[in-house]
Amino acid sequence: MSLDEVYTVRRVGAQDLAVLSLFRCRMFGEFWDGPVDAAAMNVRDEAFFGPLLAGGDAAAWLGETKAGEAVASAIVVVYTLPPKPWAVDGRTAYVCSMFTDPAHRRRGLARRLFGECLEFSRALGVSCATLHAAPLGRPLYESFGFAATNEMRLPLGADKP
Repeated sequence: MSLDEVYTVRRVGAQDLAVLSLFRCRMFGEFWDGPVDAAAMNVRDEAFFGPLLAGGDAAAWLGETKAGEAVASAIVVVYTLPPKPWAVDGRTAYVCSMFTDPAHRRRGLARRLFGECLEFSRALGVSCATLHAAPLGRPLYESFGFAATNEMRLPLGADKP
């Protein structure tokens, strides 16, 4: 059975942020060691993603069964960093919130959603895309040509020197 016979992929907007936030919480729950406060995440997700989606600086998609059950998500946000040789205008597409319900994995749905993120970014003329990959998603991203970089991270909490 083909992907299109089982699933529908649709671009969504701010009206779907509660569902997108739920998927983000589930995604973080799979690899984050700490607690995930779904209510707090939903409030912050709406405040962050709502204006970006409305203004066209972000796009989001849901994968749904033919019965209308949301089972996968993807979001891409375009932001600006200092110019670099691979992104002279500094615009970068950040793909985030890639999540597929475990019962619906390995069927091509994440590949389709990820392709939508890249197509959106290319249509805006963005020349560089980045993401943070959980181990489960790494093979998908590598199949599109993504490679690990030298990015590092330091939490700047109040209790840090």
